[in-house]
Amino acid sequence: MLDITTERNNGIAILRLTGRVISSSARSFEERLLTLVAEGETRFALDFHHCEFIDSSGIRVLLILLKKLNAASGALAVFGVSGHIMQVFTIAGLARLFRIEESEAAAVAALG
Repeated sequence: MLDITTERNNGIAILRLTGRVISSSARSFEERLLTLVAEGETRFALDFHHCEFIDSSGIRVLLILLKKLNAASGALAVFGVSGHIMQVFTIAGLARLFRIEESEAAAVAALG
């Protein structure tokens, strides 16, 4: 199960992920992100502090978001990434594709 809460900080959509981003939750995650993009959001910071696991379907959603944001001159940062998730990001090459920050403050500053 994945719980997503959305907040705003300095004009940036902050999405806090709690649980697991797996095939059964990826669809709703994707729909949530794409709805925000359709509503005009172009800067996102994703909080992984309480995300326990991400699989290839979750990686796919992040890549779709990144593609949409690049087309809209937007930006993506993630923060609170550690352990297994950081390992997945590194192996999948995602660590080179988007900003990985230590904290929400750093992510917001990076997206400025």
